[in-house]
Amino acid sequence: MKLLFTVLIDNLIPQDAFKVLTEVKHILKIGGKVLVKLNPFLTDSKINEWNIRIIEINFSDDGLYLWNQSTEEWTKLLESYFRIVEYKEIYFPEFDQYNRLFLLCNDKKEIKPADDA
Repeated sequence: MKLLFTVLIDNLIPQDAFKVLTEVKHILKIGGKVLVKLNPFLTDSKINEWNIRIIEINFSDDGLYLWNQSTEEWTKLLESYFRIVEYKEIYFPEFDQYNRLFLLCNDKKEIKPADDA
């Protein structure tokens, strides 16, 4: 089974995102792939410029929740569930931002919790 996430996983509260990743891992057969699209990482200057409300560290609300993790933090978390097959950044000039795409494969039989997730 192949699955596609669009703007989802980083728009959930972290505890719910962990549950979603666990469930996707559970229903995706070994060797199955999933594409995860993440919003751009927002710097402190962008957060201040856009007057985004911070709920807690790396979690904000600008009308839509954003779990604002760096690419390195997402990589570490996603690798605890899946093998990363490919990573790409897609540039959107009208917003001067990059969306992040991870193509993941369910090669791992069990989940290894990420230390700082």
